[in-house]
Order: sequence, then structure tokens, then C-alpha cells
Amino acid sequence: SPGQGPAIASAWMNDSAAEQAIASVQRVVPDIDVDKLLTTSPSEREISALNSHILLAVMMGIVSARLKPELNGREYVASGHSAGLTNSLGMTEFFKDGVEGLGRAMIERGRLLTQAQNVTPGEMFMVDWKGENGFQEIGDWVDEVGNIWLACFNLDNGEEANLVITQKIGSGLEEQITKKFGDKVKVTPLPIALGAHSPLVLSVAEEYHNFLASQLKDGKIQHTSTSGVEYVSDHLLPGEEQPLYSRGPDEIIFDLSQLQHPVRFQKTIEFIVKVLGVKRIVELGSRNFAGIISKMGLGIETISVRNPKELDVLVAKFVNHDL
Repeated sequence: SPGQGPAIASAWMNDSAAEQAIASVQRVVPDIDVDKLLTTSPSEREISALNSHILLAVMMGIVSARLKPELNGREYVASGHSAGLTNSLGMTEFFKDGVEGLGRAMIERGRLLTQAQNVTPGEMFMVDWKGENGFQEIGDWVDEVGNIWLACFNLDNGEEANLVITQKIGSGLEEQITKKFGDKVKVTPLPIALGAHSPLVLSVAEEYHNFLASQLKDGKIQHTSTSGVEYVSDHLLPGEEQPLYSRGPDEIIFDLSQLQHPVRFQKTIEFIVKVLGVKRIVELGSRNFAGIISKMGLGIETISVRNPKELDVLVAKFVNHDL
């Protein structure tokens, strides 16, 4: 997610593939010093959607350079959470010119979301819920209050729930939700300068689709692969009962541009496990979501790659046919 960008940047700077990945992203964002952005301490770096998207693209460029060759001939799913959805396509053949194409798509997404933030500033809060029916009870309350939005449905396993709520800056969500639910909720402000997955970003959704469509028209976007690699969305569009899964660029670019819809992370994971038969999930960049997945009770293996050393271990497993 965009909030992970600052947290993951420093760990990857000394990786053997970092120089090439940084150069590739730098070519598509000449007005920002990418190397300086990466080496600036998180406390001094401006929190913005654009900066986070640049950091995430560089990290994926590093990982894909070393991991993607080991995936040749394998069937796998590319998916992610929020900005991670677009970023995950860096592990496929979707961007014809590789990391540069990924960088263009991520930077344009970050630029447009920053633009939306400048027009109608939003903020996001993680909500941890104790007990049953977290999605339902929080969802009903959000509908009742109005002008706040459920942005991410991450987990509801009957014992606890994890969600993200978006509001306009200063709308008083923390006080309101604590007053309503008391000790059943824990509210944590997220270090994200963005009102993501809500009507606050609807104004830039069409522009992002137009950008991706121009990339397709220019031959810079293509199928994820000729076979074996599927894209799976992180959200449901109105009327859908399951997330989009596709190799087709037209369907994918439309889906990627639906910036205003909430992330349905648990539904995505349940779909790729129960319907597509995925038995192992690799999270690149953190362990935030692997921990959530482990609480879904799906009985699958999760692997987290948080730094180059953990990437070394994963690549070695593929080379030695241990995976």
C-alpha cells in the first residue's frame, strides 16, 4: 500500500539490482531525484502519494529483476493491495519495457492521487475490531454517519476484524467511532496523505484510465503473459460477486483505474485460494498482509520478502526446486 513506501525504501538500497532499478524509474520522472528520495530518512521525507509510488516501483524493479526469471514456465497470480495492485504487474509481462513501464504507471497513479489530495484533502485510519461482525457493524455505522467511507475490508474472521476508513481531513472520525463502540475498536491514523478508495479520488479515475489506454495504444502495455499468469483485482465493481481475473490488457487497465472503489482484500485472497487453487502467497516488501492472511484460516503458506536477504533465500528455493 502507499503507506509502506517509506518503510521499505532503505532496506533495498544496497541490493545488487538497485542501481539499475533506480535508473529505470529515474528515466520516467526526470523532475525528481529518485536516488535522493530513497536515501532521505523517512522522518525528513515528505509524505505524499507520489513519493510512495516511486519508492514502491523501485522496490518492485529490484525484486522483479532477480525473481521473475525464476518464475518462467510457472503458473502464478499477480495481485496486491491498493498501490500494490498496479505494482504487482511488474512481476508479469504486462509492461513491455519492464521497470520503466511500471514506473510510468506507478508515477502517474501517484501524481493523480496527489492532485486529488490537493483538491479535497483526505486522511485514513486503520480500525481493529474485537468480536464478531466487524464488517457489518462498522459498515452500518459508516452508512449512518455519512461522508466517511470504508476504504479497505482486510479481515473479518468472526473473532476480530481489520478495516481502513477514509474521511475528509478533520472530520472527527477517531472521536466518533470510539464514542460509538468503546473498547471494541482501536483506531490508528495511517501515515498516508490521501483519501484513497473513496469518492475523494473519483475526479482522477478517468484521467488514469485515459493514461493507461494511451500506453496500450502505443504498444507499451500487453497481456500479462501468453499463458500461466493471471491478474486478480483487489476490489469488486458494482454487481460483481468475485474479483476480476484476466490476462487481457483492456480489462486490466479499466480495473486499475477504478480508484474510488474499496479494497476487498479478504474476498481477493479467498478467491485466489478457493477458486484458483493458489497454495502459496508471497508478499513483497513487508509482512503486513501475510499476517492478516494467516488469520483467515485458509491453510496456505505465506512467505514475506522484506529485504534483500529474504529475497536471496526465496530465489535460492526456486533455483533448488524447493518451491
